[in-house]
Order: sequence, then C-alpha cells, then structure tokens
Amino acid sequence: MNVIVSYVCPPIPDRSADWEARMDNHDHNEDTLRGHGITKLAAMFNLLDQIDADAPEARAIWDEINRIERQW
Repeated sequence: MNVIVSYVCPPIPDRSADWEARMDNHDHNEDTLRGHGITKLAAMFNLLDQIDADAPEARAIWDEINRIERQW
C-alpha cells in the first residue's frame, strides 16, 4: 500500500485544497477516500483523519509522513 499525493491545483481562488492524498490500493472513483490540504503533509493528515487508526492504511500514511519529514 502506498500513498499517492498529487498537486491538483483546482481552478478556484481558494488554495486550501491544492494537494490531494489517496491510497493506491483503491480505484480512482467517487468512493475513494481523499485527503485535501494546502501542503502534502496537510493532505496526508486529512486523509489519516478519515481512516480508522488500526487500519493498515493508517500505518502506510504514517510511514509516508515520516519519510517526508526526514527530508527536511
């Protein structure tokens, strides 16, 4: 399971949803959970808020968050 983070930059003046995070094990359809945020990390935290803490997807999101934070 991997986290897919994309810069979507919707054509709206509000920049608070420029990044989208989703799990790659889900089909890209209407039912897929998506996190949105002003940064990559904000989008991943938003996605994490929507997933049960005990789910395997939560561990994958935390791993990706830690990988990004170590780069700084």
